[in-house]
Amino acid sequence: MMQTFDIIEIVCYIPIILTVGYIFLFAVISLLPNRNYEKQSERRNRFLIIFPAYAEDSVIVNSITTFLKQDYPTKLYDVVVVSDHMTDETNAMLSALPIRTLIATYSNSSKAKALQLTIDETTEEYDYVVILDADNNVKSDFLTTINQYCAPSTIAIQAHRQAKNTNTSVALLDAVSEEINNTIFRLAHVKARMSSALIGSGMCLEYNWFSKHVHLLSTAGEDKELEQQLLIEGRHIKYLDDTPVFDEKVQSRENFGNQRKRWMAAQISALQSLGKQLPKAIKEGRIDYVDKFIQQLLLPRSLCFMLTPILTILIALFSCSAATKWLLATTLLFISLLIAIPRKFYNRRLVMAIISVPGLVFRMMANILHLKGASKNFIHTKHGISEER
Repeated sequence: MMQTFDIIEIVCYIPIILTVGYIFLFAVISLLPNRNYEKQSERRNRFLIIFPAYAEDSVIVNSITTFLKQDYPTKLYDVVVVSDHMTDETNAMLSALPIRTLIATYSNSSKAKALQLTIDETTEEYDYVVILDADNNVKSDFLTTINQYCAPSTIAIQAHRQAKNTNTSVALLDAVSEEINNTIFRLAHVKARMSSALIGSGMCLEYNWFSKHVHLLSTAGEDKELEQQLLIEGRHIKYLDDTPVFDEKVQSRENFGNQRKRWMAAQISALQSLGKQLPKAIKEGRIDYVDKFIQQLLLPRSLCFMLTPILTILIALFSCSAATKWLLATTLLFISLLIAIPRKFYNRRLVMAIISVPGLVFRMMANILHLKGASKNFIHTKHGISEER
C-alpha cells in the first residue's frame, strides 16, 4: 500500500516541482536590472499594421479609430483590417476610415489565413509588420516607441500586452495570468539575455522576414509557429515592458475554457514540432530553442497553481516525511507569485476571484479530452460581451 502511495506521490511531484522550479528561477531573474536595448536615433521605418478580425463587429471600429490617433507620420504606416464573417454595416464603417479592408470568406477561418491574405494582397514595400488583435488598443506614441527599437538587426519585438478590463472575476484572473506570463516568459527572459516569448498580438516583425515565413503557418498557434521559426534561425525576440498593448480579457467561464483549450492544443502542437529539431539545437548550443522546448513541457500554469497547495495538504495527511518536499514546492510557488503579480492587483477582488479558480481549472481539464484537431481548427473568443455579473 505504502509503496503504491510512494510511486503515485513521486509521479505527481516531478512535473510539479519542475514547473514550480522553472517559474521560481525566472521570477527571481525578473528582479535583476532591466536590459537596455540599443535605440536607433534617426531612421523612421514604414509599418504595415494588420488587424485580423473574425466576427469582431463589437470592437473593431473602436480599435481602428483609437489606433489612427498615432503621433507617427501617417505616410509611414498603413492599416489593414481582414474582415472575416463581419456584417455589411461594420464593413461600411471601416470603409469610411483611412484604412484598407480585405474581405475574407473562409469556411475554416484562422488568424494565419488572415495574415497570409494580407501579405498576398500587399504590393507596397514596408520595413516592419505589426500584428494586433481586433480588440487591442494602443497609446498614441505606440509606433514612435516601437520605431526607436527597430535597429537594423532587429527582426522581432513583443510589446507588453496587458488588460484593458477586469470587470468580472474571470477577466481579473485572465489579467493576472497574463502579467505572470509577462514577468516569467518575457521580462525575465530578456533580462537573462534570452528571447522573449511571443503572445499573438502586439508583435512587430521585420517585413521581409515575415513575408517569407507567413505561409509556413498552419495551426491555430501562429505565434508559437513564428517563435519556432525565429529560434531555429537564432533570431532574438525583444520585449518592451514599457510599451503597452491593451487587450480585452475574457469575461465568461465559457470563453475562458475555449481560450485555454486553444492554448493547450497549441502547446502540444508546438512541443511535437520543437522536438523534431531539439537534438540539433542542443548540439549547436541554441539555448533559446532548448528553453522553448522546456516551456512546452511544463504543466499549464493554472493547473500547477491549483494542484500544488491542494496536493501538499493531501500528502501531509498521509505522510509527514513526504510533505516536506511538497511544502517546499508550495513555498517556492507562492514566492514566485508574489514577485510576478503586479502590486496593483493585490486587493479583495483578487482573493474573491481566486475562489473561482478550481471551477475554471476543472473546466480546463475537461477540455483535455477534446483537444483532438483543436490546433488546426479556429476557436473564436468572443469580445465585447460580458456573461458574468
